[in-house]
Amino acid sequence: MFKEKINNGQMFAWIMMFELGNAIIVNLGEEAKQAAWIAILIAMVAGLGTFGLIYFPLFRLYPKHTFTTYTQIIVGKYIGWPLSFLYLIYFTYISGRDLLDFGTLTSTISFDQTPVFVINGIMIIALVYGLRKGVEVYVRSAEIFFGLFMFVFIVGFLLLVISGQMERDNLRPVIDDGMKPIMQAVPFVYTFPFAEMIAFTMFLPFLQNDKSVVKVGLVSIICTGILLSIIAVLNVATLGVFQTQTAVFPLIETIGEINIGEFMQRLDSLVVLLLVVTSFFKIGTFFLAAVIAASDLFHVRNYGKLALPMGIIILLCSVMMATNYIEHIQEGMQVLTKYVQFPLQTGIPLLILFIALIRKHFDRNSKQEQEQSE
Repeated sequence: MFKEKINNGQMFAWIMMFELGNAIIVNLGEEAKQAAWIAILIAMVAGLGTFGLIYFPLFRLYPKHTFTTYTQIIVGKYIGWPLSFLYLIYFTYISGRDLLDFGTLTSTISFDQTPVFVINGIMIIALVYGLRKGVEVYVRSAEIFFGLFMFVFIVGFLLLVISGQMERDNLRPVIDDGMKPIMQAVPFVYTFPFAEMIAFTMFLPFLQNDKSVVKVGLVSIICTGILLSIIAVLNVATLGVFQTQTAVFPLIETIGEINIGEFMQRLDSLVVLLLVVTSFFKIGTFFLAAVIAASDLFHVRNYGKLALPMGIIILLCSVMMATNYIEHIQEGMQVLTKYVQFPLQTGIPLLILFIALIRKHFDRNSKQEQEQSE
């Protein structure tokens, strides 16, 4: 179905950049306090289960089709088309939310005199250009930027250790209030970012070796979980629990604490650099998922033609969905997780898989009956 193909290394880098995305700057698992890293690892395990037990089995049943395509095959056109259209709206909406995250942070930290709309517009222009070039070109850039990300991350980590700003006592006691706060933090961390792998059900047919899908997906999720848990530990060890919880962007304040000989300090720009790089792939992945979904639903052969109109829609969504950033965050944590993310990321795909397995069972039985009658 898809002439463009990507290899395992490119898919791994792409998933990593996508999963890290804007998750590196928010306070993941804040309800768990100093045990946030445990909540992240538990959510990671849940994400592994979702990918390995839902997304991959669906792909294995329909290896040549995207999620919106095989949904129509499994449940029929009259139910499948509206359901697939719902995912088109979802991909578009989440891309807009991530674009708002990017624009707000960049405006707050580096370009406080520049309107968020202008910053978001520049990102959309870059993405439209990249996506019109095709999936292969877009994903090749993920390999390059992943190397840049890891280099900056390792340098920042080493500088933070050398500066002596981290306090191990900030991480103790690890489980102060029992497991309840940890488990309360898990659902949000699960839906953001681990279960957002639902977007990759639109891209798995692009992989050259479809037998490697489960391996690449699971390894990428594990590596993401480890990196995010390390960031959570760094934030709490450097800032303490209270400052980490009250900070809008904890990682920026953490890196801002680096001070080596009154010479090397104010390295906040490192975080902004990481955010620009990861956001390009986080926003772009949902953007591309929406474009491919639209091309599938409306029978547009060249999905690149839809990049510009879809980009304009996402840009407008990013500036219209919330009056301020606090409202945006509260909406994401209190409404989006429970009523949007969990049903669309887990509930509906699980139901579709269940129906697909039942259909496969009955199809196999009817085929055996026909063979016996002959």
